This record gives sequence, structure tokens and C-alpha cells, in this order.
Amino acid sequence: AEENGFYDDDDNYSDDANEDRQRQRKGRRHAKLPLASYFVILSEFCERFSFYGMRTILPLFFVKKLGSSERVATEAMALFTVGCYVTPVLGAFLSDAKWGKFKTIVRLSVVHLVGNFFLSFVASDPTAFGGSSGVGVALGLVALGTGGIKPCVSAFGGDQVVGVNNFGTGKSNN
Repeated sequence: AEENGFYDDDDNYSDDANEDRQRQRKGRRHAKLPLASYFVILSEFCERFSFYGMRTILPLFFVKKLGSSERVATEAMALFTVGCYVTPVLGAFLSDAKWGKFKTIVRLSVVHLVGNFFLSFVASDPTAFGGSSGVGVALGLVALGTGGIKPCVSAFGGDQVVGVNNFGTGKSNN
């Protein structure tokens, strides 16, 4: 074995090195994910599924069901996408200054859900709900809900995991 005690003749770690590695491993605890984390993951999955599904069929809906031109359908899709990517600023403000992450996620998830339900009703009979203006209101609610929860979901999910050492710092998240 080497005199510093790190390797023996068989290139295996010696007792001193094994003790150091075991001490390091004890510092790395694998925390179980709390139930809230699974809800956050499910919520994010449903929101993304809704967003990308809508992006796929929304222009077709405008052209085939509402009788709009392709230009109008493209503009509506662009406005919806911009709404989804601008409203995170509002969600971040509400989370930091007013409600906190959890209440922001819950409240704006309800807005998102109401928007999706309203969009379903509008899609079933567009003339009964004001045609494209009803679709616009529904898409506005969906965009507000989608963007509003975006800055909060990842941070809230990370807050659920406690007792795990931060990489390289040796400090715990407790």
C-alpha cells in the first residue's frame, strides 16, 4: 500500500479512503418526493399537453369551424402564443408580491381549467357563444392560466424537496 493510505497493492481503496467515501455518502440523502410534487408534475404535464395540443389544432379550428381565413387563423395563433409567453410576468408578480407560489398556482390553474372548459363549450357550438369573440375570451383565460403558473411551478416543485445537500456547497435545503 502507498504510505498516504489511499491505495493498496490491488488498486482498491484502503480503509482511510473508504471511510472518507462513506462519510461523503452519508451527506447525500435521497429524499422522498412529497405528494405535492406529484400534483405539480401532473399539473405541468396537463398544461403542456393542453398548450401544444391547442397550438396544433387551433388554426384548423379557426379555418374549418369558424370560417376564418388562414391569415386570421395565423394571427389568432400568434396572439395566443404571445399571451402564453407574456403572462408569466403577471404570474411572477402575483406570486412574489401578492399571493405566494401555492395560491398563485391554485388560482391560475383554476383560470386555466375554466378557460379550457369554456373553449370546449365554444367549440361545440361557436355561434351560441359569440363565435370568434367567445373563442378569444376562452383563449385569453387559457393563456392567463398557462403563463401565470409558469414561473411558479418549477420553483414550487423544487421547494418540496427538503433535506438534500446542494451540490458542492455542503449546505442543506432545510
